[in-house]
Amino acid sequence: MSLLLKKEESTYSYALWRMEESASALAAMLPSAMDCPSVAESRRREFYAIRVLIRQFGIDPGLLAHYPSGRPFLQDSDWHLSLSHCRDYAVVLLSRKYRHIGVDIEAVSERMLTVSPRFLQEREQAQIEALASDRAGHLRLLGCYWSGKEAMFKALCDEPETYLQDLYIETSPEAYHQILCPQGSAQAEQADWQQDLGADLELNGRYREQTFHLNYRLRAGHVLCFCRGRD
Repeated sequence: MSLLLKKEESTYSYALWRMEESASALAAMLPSAMDCPSVAESRRREFYAIRVLIRQFGIDPGLLAHYPSGRPFLQDSDWHLSLSHCRDYAVVLLSRKYRHIGVDIEAVSERMLTVSPRFLQEREQAQIEALASDRAGHLRLLGCYWSGKEAMFKALCDEPETYLQDLYIETSPEAYHQILCPQGSAQAEQADWQQDLGADLELNGRYREQTFHLNYRLRAGHVLCFCRGRD
């Protein structure tokens, strides 16, 4: 079993899974057979891992459905949810209190340098270039911006004509220091996830007049962001 992290709080609940199993092994963990529309093994693993995570909270995974936009929801339920997966990880975020929630997990990689113009504002790019003294730090900063904006985008709940560049993340010198000097190591990664020491970093995001709270966990090679609106 690869449940790395599970927490239930008054505001929201979440769980993180490391996908070490095959798609068929994950499917066998579900109470009834569910057909995945994809034939690709990676997509099948994501499909079943997400549903295994939903079941961790006593929710029937068969209730998971998607709006035409692709945004997930639980049929006939007062739970709001957001989903994310990246390489070998899958994560589910649930809340009854907040409708505007979003979660995103990203693997920090060189690819972020290529795609950063798609999600950074010019002032954000200038801040990163001024503060990141090495390539590794530059990539970690990009990971926090990307993950935070993806989580905010999901929390906006299909607001029309919204782009990642429209979203702004408020930072400070102290926040940059936390991002550039993360705790933990690759060897301690799994223990760190399981220790669940709380947020490594908390920031605010903005879109027009809306404010979002961003709760980050920085681990070796990955950025995980939970986002909730002020509703």
